[in-house]
Amino acid sequence: MQQVEDAQKEATCLTKEDKFREAREALRRAKSLLETVRKMRKETSTPAGEPVEEKPEDPYIVQRLALLTYKSKDPNEAAALEEASKLLSTLAPQTCNDTETLGLWGAIHKRIYSLNNDRNALDESVRAYERGFYLRNDYYNGINFAFMLNIRAAQTADPAEAIADFVQARRVRKEVLTICEEWLAANKPPGGEGVAENAMNQYQENQYWVLATMAEAHIGLEDETRGGARLAEAFALAPADWMKQSTTAQLAELRALLAVSPLNRISTR
Repeated sequence: MQQVEDAQKEATCLTKEDKFREAREALRRAKSLLETVRKMRKETSTPAGEPVEEKPEDPYIVQRLALLTYKSKDPNEAAALEEASKLLSTLAPQTCNDTETLGLWGAIHKRIYSLNNDRNALDESVRAYERGFYLRNDYYNGINFAFMLNIRAAQTADPAEAIADFVQARRVRKEVLTICEEWLAANKPPGGEGVAENAMNQYQENQYWVLATMAEAHIGLEDETRGGARLAEAFALAPADWMKQSTTAQLAELRALLAVSPLNRISTR
């Protein structure tokens, strides 16, 4: 597994430097190694001449393989997403309670929807993030659940259904803010002598995503003042430019969705 992790780290570093071809090659190597590991884990030794029996899938291996597959965009993004979806299907994401599987399932179908406007993929993403959020009570599934609800609200012709999704998104964001505030209160920077560099880096990365999530939650609640303040905090300590770019892109889309709020359909008397 160390070879797989090293290849993943290499791919991440190269991506940060915008070395697209090298990054894709690193992802291919990591994926190939993980496919080998998956095959070895599933096979069981049997007496000579008897067919090989297969063990149940290892969820961690399948999850990492699905992640690498859809991140690789190989041979193209649509094909990679379809392959990743098939891989995760072996873990029964529609019925399982594994929040890692649900988060990946939601992310994959979020991308499928963004590529081809597939309403089924949109609904699948909403359901996955919703179940992951209520099972785990975490900010990642929560903020994405709210975002996908806003997308669905904008795509729904029925005013009542659109408003229901829009209002639910607001309620989820309020819960997410509480979760993030509790995280900041409970997680202080690692201190003392001999603190490992990777421990500090991991803390800073987690802190960035918590602050960026809070910024998105405030902006989703149409509080640009607090959202802007949290965003400035996040950007001031972002470990990598791609993280800021990802946040900026999602916020731009969110603001566009808020501009066509279904609440505008309610007539005043």
